[in-house]
Amino acid sequence: MASNKRKQDEKHLKILREMVSLPSNKQCFDCHQRGPTYVNMTIGSFICTSCSGILRGLNPPHRVKSISMASFTPEEMDFLKSHGNELGIDLLTGAVCLNSLQMDALLVLPMY
Repeated sequence: MASNKRKQDEKHLKILREMVSLPSNKQCFDCHQRGPTYVNMTIGSFICTSCSGILRGLNPPHRVKSISMASFTPEEMDFLKSHGNELGIDLLTGAVCLNSLQMDALLVLPMY
């Protein structure tokens, strides 16, 4: 059982590293520092260490996970695959206009 979990974690880490190598995810969503090492699970963006600490301190806090140190469920991976920095930027700048049904579909990750 532990072997399967480790294999899944390794697979997820490989996918996350591929996602971070995409042009839109190569820098922190919030401050644009190169090489994000965390994921903001609240909105599905890639962020740096400094911004992860700031986001954790907000009220309400954002859910932040380390790319290399945390385990991710298949549902969390699907959430990240459907989000990322590019979608976040598009939503903030109004480049994408979503109706309420589309917004509900985006927010499928259960909050713990």
